[in-house]
Amino acid sequence: MGRPAANFSSPYLHLTEGGRRSRQGNVPARLSAGCLLPLQFRFDRSELERLVILSRELRRSVSGGAGTRAALALFSDASQAATFVLYGAKSSPKEIEQWVRALRASLGALIKQINLDGATACRDYIREKVIAMSEQQSLRD
Repeated sequence: MGRPAANFSSPYLHLTEGGRRSRQGNVPARLSAGCLLPLQFRFDRSELERLVILSRELRRSVSGGAGTRAALALFSDASQAATFVLYGAKSSPKEIEQWVRALRASLGALIKQINLDGATACRDYIREKVIAMSEQQSLRD
């Protein structure tokens, strides 16, 4: 029987697929991945912290039509919930990752609405903030 197909849906398994050789044979990828989980957790936590800080800045600066205000309210609500997870003493890596994804999606919806009915100054402001955050992400990676 051949080896089962790799599961590349997890970044942890993707990075370590194939395992390592040891005296006992191949170490399963999930054991190798365990070594990377703390590093991934720190990356996710750092990104979540930057998204929370960005949301605070946007709440003070974004204005526009009803759609922009509604998207900003959703983003702010998600950010407040993410703040509890971020600073929670027992937050799991999975919770951190879930809120990173939730804030990314909420930020994307806010950006779309700002482009539809946001004030012109807000469009320029959010463009600068998103580019700055992307630069930070690139440097981190």
